[in-house]
Amino acid sequence: MSHTRVAVVGAGCGGQSLIAQLARSGKVAANEITVFDPSTEHHYQPGYTSIAGGVYGDATTTKASYEAKHVVRRQDELFSQTQGVNWSKKAVTSFNPSANEISLSDGSKATYDVLVVNPGLALRYDQIKGA
Repeated sequence: MSHTRVAVVGAGCGGQSLIAQLARSGKVAANEITVFDPSTEHHYQPGYTSIAGGVYGDATTTKASYEAKHVVRRQDELFSQTQGVNWSKKAVTSFNPSANEISLSDGSKATYDVLVVNPGLALRYDQIKGA
């Protein structure tokens, strides 16, 4: 079982912002922060609205080209901006706050001193009847 001072569930906008601010504050060393997120890409959700609304181009340009430029970033690029932060590419499957413990998708567990939960969203249109 591993231990981290600060466990951050989710590496989206909230998680990335938090780890950068914590690491730069000097109150927590970057290597004392572990982010749990299996995603290899970060999708800046508000960017999709800008593509659809024409802010990031027009009808003559493909959605994919604007998506690659303005919306989708590789997580390792984002983590490289805050050196020293630990990134666990495992999903959190359950929380045990009374033991300061999380269970991970590979069956392992991790303990923490401080837990931040901001897992973001997953678009699951397949779960909508009739969609």
